[in-house]
Amino acid sequence: MPLTKEVLHPQETAIEADYKAALTKVLAARDKALIEVLWSCGLRRSKIALLAIEDVNFYEGFLVVRTSKTGKPRIAPLSPSARHALRKHIGKRAQGSLFGMTTNAITDCVCNA
Repeated sequence: MPLTKEVLHPQETAIEADYKAALTKVLAARDKALIEVLWSCGLRRSKIALLAIEDVNFYEGFLVVRTSKTGKPRIAPLSPSARHALRKHIGKRAQGSLFGMTTNAITDCVCNA
């Protein structure tokens, strides 16, 4: 019985030009913060969807990812522009979901940007 050949579809990697283009297309503070966090931290959509406001440490400049792919918590550094965008997005809220988005909503937001 002959084996079928598997067709490989490599995942495209975002480059700085993609990041800058996405930033110019978004208008909402939430969407800008989302793009900044994606670029700064390189987190998976599922991990971003689970982030809470309490997971952001503005003073030291990092996010706490409660369960990474290894099952343990980890720290993801935030760029200064990501911190600034998150401050604008969060405003005076002190708790709750950071973005309030599902993984599919994150995909739609980023793909339309």
